[in-house]
Amino acid sequence: QVVGEVVRPGTLTLRPNAPFTEAIVAAGSITNDGNWRKVELYRLEPDGRITRRNLRADLNQPLNDQTNPSLRNRDLIVVRPSFGSSVLRGLGILGTGLSGVINPVNLIDGLIQGND
Repeated sequence: QVVGEVVRPGTLTLRPNAPFTEAIVAAGSITNDGNWRKVELYRLEPDGRITRRNLRADLNQPLNDQTNPSLRNRDLIVVRPSFGSSVLRGLGILGTGLSGVINPVNLIDGLIQGND
């Protein structure tokens, strides 16, 4: 499974032992809002523990257990929004909620002009 900020999130069928980056490509790549520098790989270990690893989705990485590990059945890859896109989304929600009261753009513009 690949979920979050990818073009086509969902369950993927990959060749056995496919590298982590192959799943990113199969999901259509990371969206412009996604954080490719810190992608999470969750894995159910044979002893029942769930492990989490933070990886970079650098598509030029060769197969490597540390930076581009081979995938196992039932692995979950989570691509979270980047910090910048999270802030912009938050401002969008804030702007929608306050649209009848304060326009955030006008508020910021007023603060900037007030400092001139």
